[in-house]
Formats: sequence, structure tokens, C-alpha cells
Amino acid sequence: MINKNEFNDLLLNLKKQVEERIDKTHEHIHHSGEPVSKSFDEQAAGRGNDEVVYTLDSLARTELADIEDAIKRIENNEYGICNKCGVEIEMERLKTIPYTRTCKSCASD
Repeated sequence: MINKNEFNDLLLNLKKQVEERIDKTHEHIHHSGEPVSKSFDEQAAGRGNDEVVYTLDSLARTELADIEDAIKRIENNEYGICNKCGVEIEMERLKTIPYTRTCKSCASD
């Protein structure tokens, strides 16, 4: 049986960690105080780094939305139920990906 309080605490912890990652990527993206390099190669490398940071930011925001959705599912007593087939999601899967919406079988389809 799923201990919803335990998973709620886990999700709140994850949410805090992801929000901290988003804050760090936001700081990097808005590094307006740094001087622009005169070297084209350094500018190009910096742009490449910025693209990586934008991607990390986007992934973190998606993860945050998934976590917030899982917290809502706990509040609505819908947590731990596969949204595709309606069976209970395996405990091992929930421990690994606590914000998952699908059971192992449906995730592999």
C-alpha cells in the first residue's frame, strides 16, 4: 500500500531541489554583469554553453510541472494509479520516479 504522506514529503523535497536548479540556470542565463569577450571563439563557446543551460532550464521546468501534478494527484487521492490502464503503479517505479503517471507496462508501450 502506498504511504501518501511519505511520497508527498519526497515530492516536496524534489520540488525544492528542482526550484533551486531553475534558480541557478536563471542566474546563468541572466549573467548581464559579465563583460563580453572580444574573441569570436570565446563568444561562440559561450553561446553553446547558453544553449545547454536553456535546455537544462526547460527540462527542470517540465520536471517541476510533473512534480506539482503528482502532488495534486495525492491531494485528489489519484496518486499511484496509472493514467492509461488504471492499475496501481508498482512501488519500485514510484520510488524511482515518484511523479510518474504510468505503470511500467504502459510506459514501455
